Amino acid sequence: MKKQRSESRFIPSLEDLENRLVLSGNVNALLLKGSLDIVGDNSNDSFSLLAIGQHAVKISSTDGSTTINGQQGPLIITDITAGVYIRLGNGNNNVEASGVVSFTDFAITAGNGNNTIGLANVYAMDDFDVGTIGSGNDTIQIISSMARNKLKLFSGSGEDNVAVVSSTFGANSTVQTTGQNGNLSLTNDTFGISSGNSGYSNLITNDAPIVGNTTGSVTGGESTTLNVLANDQAVVGYLDPKTVTIATQPTSGTVKVNSDGTITYTNNNSATATTDTFTYTVADSFGNVSSPATVTVNIAVQPVPTAGAVTATVNEGGTVSINLSGNTTDTGGTLDLSSLAISTQPSHGTVKINTDGSVNYTNDGTSSTSDSFQYTFKDKDGKVSSPGTVSITVNQPPVANADTATVAVGSSVNINVLANDTDPQGSLTASSVTIVQAPTYGTATANSDGTVTYASTAGTTATTDTFTYTVKDAAGLISKPATVTVTLT
Repeated sequence: MKKQRSESRFIPSLEDLENRLVLSGNVNALLLKGSLDIVGDNSNDSFSLLAIGQHAVKISSTDGSTTINGQQGPLIITDITAGVYIRLGNGNNNVEASGVVSFTDFAITAGNGNNTIGLANVYAMDDFDVGTIGSGNDTIQIISSMARNKLKLFSGSGEDNVAVVSSTFGANSTVQTTGQNGNLSLTNDTFGISSGNSGYSNLITNDAPIVGNTTGSVTGGESTTLNVLANDQAVVGYLDPKTVTIATQPTSGTVKVNSDGTITYTNNNSATATTDTFTYTVADSFGNVSSPATVTVNIAVQPVPTAGAVTATVNEGGTVSINLSGNTTDTGGTLDLSSLAISTQPSHGTVKINTDGSVNYTNDGTSSTSDSFQYTFKDKDGKVSSPGTVSITVNQPPVANADTATVAVGSSVNINVLANDTDPQGSLTASSVTIVQAPTYGTATANSDGTVTYASTAGTTATTDTFTYTVKDAAGLISKPATVTVTLT
């Protein structure tokens, strides 16, 4: 049980109010130091009080003739921060109050007439007083109402009908009915009201609000607003949405509490988390705080882009353009071409990134036959792919090796110069054999089958002659010149 407050409150007497009221009408209502004070005359007054906010009520005539501060229409009173006090005269009065909240006492008294007082969902922070005097036949009903402190209910000497149903009041509450022929009904199974003219036991519990767990869903990287109070309820008073407080934070996002008690969850775009949780509490209008409730958010994780494996071929020392975006897929969104990055550099060349999602690879001209590098892309949501590998075959030129031959002076010989030549890719082009440096003592003619016909000049006295040649491979790479040495006999 919460500790009782002890404070000095201004509670005007009927004479005080009558001396200060200058308004006309059957019922006069004034706000005095935060207290709403309503005084009726001795005619038959019939009106209702309806809460329209935590600090405001609407007072309306219910019989079409009772006037409020001289008006036929309803009167709205705002800024009620203390008690609500209703003093009625000796007429046959009918008063209804619903959803009214008093921040100190709630009190209503009526005179000698036949009075009907109906109170539903009326909450008082302190005392709750209801009373009639005289011999009139009164009906008093208090339903689903409560006070943090005691209830004091008394009726006059007439045949009164008094009922207190499903309401909650503090210890030392009293109910007194003077009439012998009336009915008294005190029922509240939840809080254990005991029947009789007096005596309440274990009535005030100040139970905290009952909160339920909430489940929501969100797409990765996006936000959702959750109405967490939809399955919560106050045991006493009402839930105050402005008291919603985050007890534990989520791990894969952020939360913001809104003024209406909803909570906006924003996912941080984690690539792996499929659920996230956080907890919150809420208080009722009496300041009772709930235990934490858990909110579970199911996350539809958007897949990251997939950077595929790519192959390319480049000539030694050459440059090749490679389209990497065409080998990358993004099922969860749109690929951001400007996000292309080289995560691992090549060992035997350089890479230049282009704006269209392609790269230019330039080989460094060394004797390596292969190279590789890795790349990544992001999508429009900022998710990064795992690295994709680009494997490059470096096309090396053929290797033309030296050859020898023997021929008689004045004769010719057909030399298979390609017999000892090689190509790393195994694709020599026989018809590409080209004489680079001609012989001195004869002629050399390259044939389409890759052989060379050497013809010695008649009458020469030289004993040797030389010439050089090159050969191409299928990619058009040219070997370095090889020397053919011819012995003349």
